[in-house]
Amino acid sequence: MKAIEQWDRAILEKKRPDNPTAKIAFLKEADPEGNGQVDNRQYLINALMASTGISVLGCILLFATRPKAD
Repeated sequence: MKAIEQWDRAILEKKRPDNPTAKIAFLKEADPEGNGQVDNRQYLINALMASTGISVLGCILLFATRPKAD
């Protein structure tokens, strides 16, 4: 948490540019072992892919099980 507090302080004091690339670089520099300080957005990618897959499957099932028109 110290690295994030340092980042927030640096942003408030306008010592660093406020963009995601600069933040990731700063946090990697402050905590090179990556103990959860660097933003990890993989969970967002996984959630999006899962919801896309479920939606596609649902759409296919709707078309496959629709009643035939007389």
